[in-house]
Amino acid sequence: MKYVAEMILPMAAVVAVPAFAFSTSNQDITAEAGGDEEPDFPWPDFLDVTPLPGAYELEMRVTDVQFPDSPEMAFMSEILMNEVPEVENYCLTGEPERVDWVNEFMDGDCTGSEPQMDGNSFTQVLQCQESNDGPPEMMINLSAEASDQGMDLDMSILMRDQEIGKMRMAMEIDLRRTGDCE
Repeated sequence: MKYVAEMILPMAAVVAVPAFAFSTSNQDITAEAGGDEEPDFPWPDFLDVTPLPGAYELEMRVTDVQFPDSPEMAFMSEILMNEVPEVENYCLTGEPERVDWVNEFMDGDCTGSEPQMDGNSFTQVLQCQESNDGPPEMMINLSAEASDQGMDLDMSILMRDQEIGKMRMAMEIDLRRTGDCE
């Protein structure tokens, strides 16, 4: 069971990567350029649209989990699928910092395709691996639509492990402006 947890936790961390940085809940945040800290409200540098200042709600939910058959994996799958969606609220008081999502969040272990743009919608594929030989250990497919009112992001992850096999997970992340900050 310990090995299973060690495999699932990094996967869950990667699933939440774009959402994690949006998790400064119930605080006023203003993106500040030039700092060494991670941006409070990272926004993809390839998008032309910019979110308006205001109150935002972020909802994250797991929509699909597929693990190899085993009691431990069935248990982990059940836990993930039955989780109540996580909701965070916060206030954006300035313009968000534009960041390269691949380099900002993946610590250099991943490469990304060029985002395929269609207006304010995009798709992108990230491939992650610890060594340069062999197939990617993790492939992340992103599909999103953004506006000045937020972003709807669908994320699917395929992870390969020599001992466990293939694992798949899908998640929806909805970022919505809910009005002015109070």
